[in-house]
Amino acid sequence: MTWVTNLNLGQDSVPLMLTNKAALITRGSQDSESLEIKLRALSLSPLVDPLIKVTFLKGAELKLEGVQALLMTSANGVRAFVKRSKSRNLIVYAVGDGTANEAKNQGFSSVKSASGDVVALTKLVNKFVKPENGLLYHIRGSHVAGNLKQQLISHGYKYRSDILYHVTEAEGFSQHTITSFYARKIGAVLLYSPRTAKIFCKLIKAKSIGGKLDSVVAFCLSESVAENISMFVWKKIIISDKPNQSSLLERIRQEL
Repeated sequence: MTWVTNLNLGQDSVPLMLTNKAALITRGSQDSESLEIKLRALSLSPLVDPLIKVTFLKGAELKLEGVQALLMTSANGVRAFVKRSKSRNLIVYAVGDGTANEAKNQGFSSVKSASGDVVALTKLVNKFVKPENGLLYHIRGSHVAGNLKQQLISHGYKYRSDILYHVTEAEGFSQHTITSFYARKIGAVLLYSPRTAKIFCKLIKAKSIGGKLDSVVAFCLSESVAENISMFVWKKIIISDKPNQSSLLERIRQEL
């Protein structure tokens, strides 16, 4: 699905010429590292300015008695778990492919991806997990999108969650990002979640940069992300065909 704003008819197929401008990455620093490499491979110039900072909470070894599976709704959930437990034998049900890949990289032997949102994750659990076999343990941060707990409980599952990390919102863009927006050196912005989209808009308004976005293409991981930035006039808003990074990168390739 693609949203197009302030483009004349017939321009939708015109190349966006992103290669001579920076692509702003708004993800956390750990998630940005591999993305930088992928963007450079597309001859783009990545500009990293994380809109969130993740702090992992210290504590004792996690208790896993009675747990039949782990629920991971972010890669940071996986990172938080491995800091507090040596266990890698529980099956992981991940909300998306990025989270699933992080679980595999951390040594989990059995990982299934919902390749979507918490609704898709609930469907995946319903397909493979029997409620009578034990607890579903959700590793989460202080902020959670969706109502995973309610959905699972309504299907008869025993649900437990622990907050193992906190996410702090950025108070402002870096000076380099601000200068680049004003000089119209940024050609693309990559946005991965409704929350970071809201933070982005707040910071844009704070610096009165909204009028500089009509030369910028927004690449959004989902329609809900796009909805949160629709108050601005963009050159183009493009929504990933699937809610994962591989699909988003493919959409970027198509626009080069």
